[in-house]
Amino acid sequence: MPQASGFPTTRSLHPGTPLAGRRRWAVACLLALAFAALAYGCVLWWPRTVDDAFIVFRYARNLVVGAGPNYNPGERVEGYTSPAWLLLTAAAIGAGLDPVPASKALGCASAGMLLLALYLSLRRAGALDWGAATATVLLGTSFVLQIWTVAGLETVAYALLLFVGLARLSTESPTGRQISWTSLALVAAALTRPEGLLFWVLGFLPVAMSARSDRWRALRSYALPGLVLAAHFLFRLAYYAAPFPNTYYVKTGGGVRMWLQGLHGLSLFVRNPAHLGWLLASAVGAGTGFMGRASRRPAAIMGGAIALHLLYVVTVGDDSLRIHRFYVPVLAPMAFLVGLLFLGGEAKRGTATILRGLGVLAVALTASVSMWTLRHELLPAMNEGMLVYQEGNVRLGRYLARTMDPSTWIAVASAGAIPYYSGLPTIDMYGLNDRHIARRPFLERAPGVLMKWDNAYVLSRRPRLIVPNRGYFEAGDGRADLVPRRPEVLAAAPMDRDLLERLRADGGYGLSPIRFEDGAVFWVFELKAR
Repeated sequence: MPQASGFPTTRSLHPGTPLAGRRRWAVACLLALAFAALAYGCVLWWPRTVDDAFIVFRYARNLVVGAGPNYNPGERVEGYTSPAWLLLTAAAIGAGLDPVPASKALGCASAGMLLLALYLSLRRAGALDWGAATATVLLGTSFVLQIWTVAGLETVAYALLLFVGLARLSTESPTGRQISWTSLALVAAALTRPEGLLFWVLGFLPVAMSARSDRWRALRSYALPGLVLAAHFLFRLAYYAAPFPNTYYVKTGGGVRMWLQGLHGLSLFVRNPAHLGWLLASAVGAGTGFMGRASRRPAAIMGGAIALHLLYVVTVGDDSLRIHRFYVPVLAPMAFLVGLLFLGGEAKRGTATILRGLGVLAVALTASVSMWTLRHELLPAMNEGMLVYQEGNVRLGRYLARTMDPSTWIAVASAGAIPYYSGLPTIDMYGLNDRHIARRPFLERAPGVLMKWDNAYVLSRRPRLIVPNRGYFEAGDGRADLVPRRPEVLAAAPMDRDLLERLRADGGYGLSPIRFEDGAVFWVFELKAR
């Protein structure tokens, strides 16, 4: 029988009717479209591996070879943000795999499971099957999700674990076993990204509210998996002698300037045409969800998680990598709220038609803009700039591995691929993997993205090579010939300009070209022989 709204759901259709068959085919096609769009974006972006991923690979390799989870053997600094991702990549390296494609494969698996989790969660919340599949298309076509799926980082794995945990928190009257699994998902999220700890802690509130008979037993079931977090915290204190990872200290101390930087990043995300309609439809979907009995709780939890995560991103100043990396965890909750526009059975017929039409329109427009942005704006930028930068770092790292003594110290602004492939002991000039720089204050008058550095400290350690952030030039790039006469070509960021001034005053370093067989060159600063 049709429900009160006049719109039959799949449950009310006899499985043998032609309408039911067409609905199943429509749902299957929409889900296939979502997965195909995700795969298409991942294939386009597969060549790009973000430099920060190689930092984790370096820690993982050192762990596998017996040097411990350290950036430089003998220096206990926790410069990674994901213990879980570190262990997964270490397992891949231990099995003889290249961590670059292995991490991308893990990202693809995580993204695929995230799409499936979104669809199933919307169905449990009362969304029509075709509506849940439509919202899944919205997520699958997101250029942000596609890019970070194959970036080599833990970003999408964290988004999956967080969403699964939030979806399970949305369950009314869960059993003790369900509560334990919910806690395990959020504990795993906390071990994948540090901000996941906040969501696990706040999870006690909905667990307490949903327990109708034995509240203390429910809270104990939820708290028990947290012993893993306590054990990891004790390990951090004992091994690294610090209560927080080194990356925490790099990100703190910016005050109002950090918030302003975070608000700027948020404005870029919100004003992007691929997200503005999505956000507006999410807001309407949240309101729709609050009007339904079965969807009120998940709407509140997903909406609250989005607001809380956006506040967190603002307080830490967003991410210097841009392309909205820190916003990946809110994509699935936002798509979930859009999916609530397709609830069946509780809205009046006219209202339901308007809401579902709005949902279809928002998905169609947002998906089209997102895929166009990836293909026509971001892909050319990757091919023209990002891949050249990545290629230069990889080539230099491999060259140094062949030509330098393994005990040679270098200093780098890009702390990923060059140290990973060279294997040389390294000073991270932006402090992610350096205890001293991470605890320095931000420079008050430094323009641009807030970063910490201490070039005087770097020079005092006298590394053999100091590698500028943009020192690589492809064969035929005329700018390479300008470097000896105008070293300012290498000084794009405030830290680079400060370094150049100090090098001139120091006098102990000279510009040195590292030339490759095809005519490409990487300019570095080399310590002069005495």
